[in-house]
Amino acid sequence: MRRKIIVLGIAMLLIISGMAFVNMDRIVTAYPGDEGDGENLLNTSYAYDITEQLSKIITDVYEDGELAKGRAFGSKGEHFAAENIIAYEMDKIGLWNPNLNPPYLEQIEPIESMYDDFDKLDNLTDKLEVLEQEIKINGTDVIDGVIRPRWNLAGAGYLDRPLPNWLIETYNVYPRSWLTNNYSHTDLQIYRTLLMSWWDDFVKSLNPFIEQELLENESIVGFKDFFNWIMSYFEDYYEFTFETLNESAAKENFTWIDESFYNRAGFVYIEEDPAFNPDYNLPDWGPIMNNIMGGSSYEWMRKAGFMIRSMIWRFIPCCKGLIRFDFNDDTFNHELNDYWALPTIYVNKSIGEPIYEDAKTLSPSTSTIDFYVN
Repeated sequence: MRRKIIVLGIAMLLIISGMAFVNMDRIVTAYPGDEGDGENLLNTSYAYDITEQLSKIITDVYEDGELAKGRAFGSKGEHFAAENIIAYEMDKIGLWNPNLNPPYLEQIEPIESMYDDFDKLDNLTDKLEVLEQEIKINGTDVIDGVIRPRWNLAGAGYLDRPLPNWLIETYNVYPRSWLTNNYSHTDLQIYRTLLMSWWDDFVKSLNPFIEQELLENESIVGFKDFFNWIMSYFEDYYEFTFETLNESAAKENFTWIDESFYNRAGFVYIEEDPAFNPDYNLPDWGPIMNNIMGGSSYEWMRKAGFMIRSMIWRFIPCCKGLIRFDFNDDTFNHELNDYWALPTIYVNKSIGEPIYEDAKTLSPSTSTIDFYVN
């Protein structure tokens, strides 16, 4: 027995001695002129140089006063990166031919697409481009900010229902080929957004059955399916339908909105942007929804709430948009917010937070905002 134990121990030592232990959490840092330490199998100097060149496009490529779009699709910065930074590398691996126009071997061809099962685009190479924008707070230009234009159909486009007259009139629905959607507003007041308790109360009313229904309802595959499903419950809960909604019905059904807002001077709301915010507190229903469908249902529920809120705001004639400020002092978000019914203005925390602290839900900030989009 003793001999067996000794033999087993020797065998284990031989096995362990032949094992290679790899640290999978190795941190690799790149410095200019650094060729690496020989262990990383990475040319860190190359990575640093390319990253530095790409990061400087926003400051070096665009002229003063020009709307800088970084390397956004089809922008001046994207073309500069392709032709002056990436071309040499593409040429080395055979993906660049200066005799072609454009000089890529992999040409971008029209590709039919379906965005989120609803918005039919002509092809993936189409885009809606902001040519000019301006944001002013108290008459002073805001450089660190971006405006997301409103969508004509907004969330209503997700609904599996014919477009009623109110939708055509309210959202100015017209063919994509006519779409310009320019707007300009001056001297708008700024109010805090109301807490989303009206949405939280509604979601919590679904708790007794929502998990079972989401898991068993095979027709809920994507967000469009979810939005139609949740909208029907929302309309039942607040006893209305979007087909018959107008300003009078909004006042009657959405009692959380103070009626004075329907007759106030033009204004925008302001709130902290929850996106990517590590300090953002989940609503009471958040943990429950996070456990359903791998967390997708929470994101869908949050998106549906903000989308429906913006649709309701469109029935307040004086409401012209929403300001969202970041949780970082010197950065702002570029979130798409597909199908929001009002323009969304993203700014740095250093700009937005003082305005938010000064504003109240029923009394405006002492600051005002002007903005336009072309």
